[in-house]
Amino acid sequence: MTNASLRCFSQRILLDPEISLFWIKIPASQSHHHAEKGGLLRHSVEALRLLTRIESMTLLEWEIARTALLWHDVGKVLGYDQDGRRIMEGWTVAHEEATTEVLASHLAWLRRLNPDLVAALKIHWSSRSTRPLMPGRIQVEACDRMSAALDSRQQAFTAQPPHRQFACLSGPGPASRFWRPLVG
Repeated sequence: MTNASLRCFSQRILLDPEISLFWIKIPASQSHHHAEKGGLLRHSVEALRLLTRIESMTLLEWEIARTALLWHDVGKVLGYDQDGRRIMEGWTVAHEEATTEVLASHLAWLRRLNPDLVAALKIHWSSRSTRPLMPGRIQVEACDRMSAALDSRQQAFTAQPPHRQFACLSGPGPASRFWRPLVG
């Protein structure tokens, strides 16, 4: 991270035990992708690995997208108790809405240094509007979905024989049906 403000922002979050201790322990979802203990951290890192810098993006745009992607699901920490069990807020409040609440003090710190960085991060985390358009935001959403799909697909096919082309995740939640081509 070459941008000192974004680097310090992430360091502050990592050093905040109210956030980081939950972030490394809780699942990314209750019964689908990355549903194991520590799944949220694994999902965040996997999604971050999928993010590539597009040639026409500035370095700052890419670093904003990286920061946004790393912390995109941090609002989920409000939805779990100390033992990693989902609580009412986790069932009833969209985690996207909670991200800025969880990061409020860190965003206030960053706003004093550079209000544009806060605006850019919030654009990347917004679930309400696709405007203003930032190419990094499109990448963040795609990498998030790709990480979830890769993990869910792996789970769905784990117990399937190699000749099986369709597989579904079992359990409650959204239906996830996957197809794979046969080798040969």
